[in-house]
Amino acid sequence: MADQRLSQENQVKIVYLTGDAKIKPNNDIELIGLNLNNLYDFYNGYKNLRKIIISFKFDVVHSHMIDANLLARLVRLTCPINKLICTAHSNDEGGKLRMSLYRITHNLADLTTNVSNDAKKFLN
Repeated sequence: MADQRLSQENQVKIVYLTGDAKIKPNNDIELIGLNLNNLYDFYNGYKNLRKIIISFKFDVVHSHMIDANLLARLVRLTCPINKLICTAHSNDEGGKLRMSLYRITHNLADLTTNVSNDAKKFLN
């Protein structure tokens, strides 16, 4: 998806939460790791993501999976994001607390997409 957007003359950056990037996109796409390896790293990850969004002035932020979705939604509370798209991958993304946080923050996304009909029914 990132390579396709880049070929349409968009600027693209990929920000990932933890570890090393497993898939390397086109060399013109910057990969930025937040090193969010545990709950103690959350505050620094939050600050770093906020700084990246403010400095780059993204037109669209598209997050995938529950941790990235929740982080992007919370960052939106303190910095401008023109369009926030969140993609869920399951109807159970890690237990009752996480799913409750998902529901509470649902309205902070402009659009939530799902990779399955079951997730769509459950999360919407």
